[in-house]
Amino acid sequence: MKNDISIPELLGSEGPIAGAKAGYEYRDGQVTMASLVQTALDEDQICIIEAGTGIGKSFAYLIPLFIWCMDHPDDRTVIATSTIHLQHQLFEKDIPFLQEALHMPVRSSVLKGRNNYLCKRRMYKAIGQRSIFDAQDGDLLGRIMVWSNQTISGTGLNCRFPCRASCGLRSALMLIPAWASGASTVTAVSSWKPGRRLCSHRSSSSIITCCLPI
Repeated sequence: MKNDISIPELLGSEGPIAGAKAGYEYRDGQVTMASLVQTALDEDQICIIEAGTGIGKSFAYLIPLFIWCMDHPDDRTVIATSTIHLQHQLFEKDIPFLQEALHMPVRSSVLKGRNNYLCKRRMYKAIGQRSIFDAQDGDLLGRIMVWSNQTISGTGLNCRFPCRASCGLRSALMLIPAWASGASTVTAVSSWKPGRRLCSHRSSSSIITCCLPI
């Protein structure tokens, strides 16, 4: 399916973005950046862009990526961010908005950095050595184990148990490198639709479900 709508039309003052976003402001720099990204995708080129505050960078790279994903449904696109805050903005706000405004059912999912994950193998090992932890950490470890069996994505452990675990307990539960695969199209921070999760402990009998995101 080839999308024939141009970047200037999508980002124009009469376009679908303007119609769906209150107070929308047309920006020449945003259109220029989006057009450069689209050209780089179409011509399989590397594109390095420096843009100041207020350009609207997120939409400027997301919109051509949406078009690319609709035209190449078997491909995956990875968006790498430097902060979790931006990752949340893209996944929870910008991508859903564009999915609705552009009527493009692009699928997306998130994978955070490895330090945001709980290693279930290490968790069970820590439980087996529970006596080395003080009473507070021992109680928290039990609660984390219950939570790990209830959560779907695992995201939010640090919010549920903020700053209560000692450095020793956090180190005991820290993830070793994780890998995930699935069937997603747009990915915020090298994420795929949650599927198999592996850690580098290759001999683990539960290797497919070894890691959960924190």
